[in-house]
Amino acid sequence: MFKLCPRAPDASIAAEARFTSKPKQAVAVIAVDDNDRIALVRQHRYPIDATTLELPAGEVALGGDPIEQARRELVEETGILAGRVGVIGRVAPWPARVRRYCDVVLADQLSWSQLGPMAQDGDEAITQVDLYAPDDIREAINSGAIFDGPTLSSLAIYWALPSVK
Repeated sequence: MFKLCPRAPDASIAAEARFTSKPKQAVAVIAVDDNDRIALVRQHRYPIDATTLELPAGEVALGGDPIEQARRELVEETGILAGRVGVIGRVAPWPARVRRYCDVVLADQLSWSQLGPMAQDGDEAITQVDLYAPDDIREAINSGAIFDGPTLSSLAIYWALPSVK
């Protein structure tokens, strides 16, 4: 078994990447406001030593409810509350190495008093939360500013919906 255990700024183990046979679940949240802008977070990812621009996301406890976890992640990472939340798809981010599925969750009817992380785990380093227009997201993808696999896959699922422009 291969292990990579980088350290976060608080000296905790930031993440563990490995070949694994244990199934895991995650959620990626596409939070869309009334102007079709999508919430993205900027955070440092220690295993690759890079800052990413990505959708709010997180792990779901085995047997946990992805909708409830999506609501929690959205509030914790962005300060946004969603009136309506639903699963629109599922991706397997790295099926050759990890038994993980990521439910893609669409959240709308949004409200917030201040954008920004409300709570972070010891291995999270969210530095910015903003709402991005679809054209700005497409430009960020084309320029390489967005390169996170679950974010790219989730946006593809969202933009493939018949109701989305």
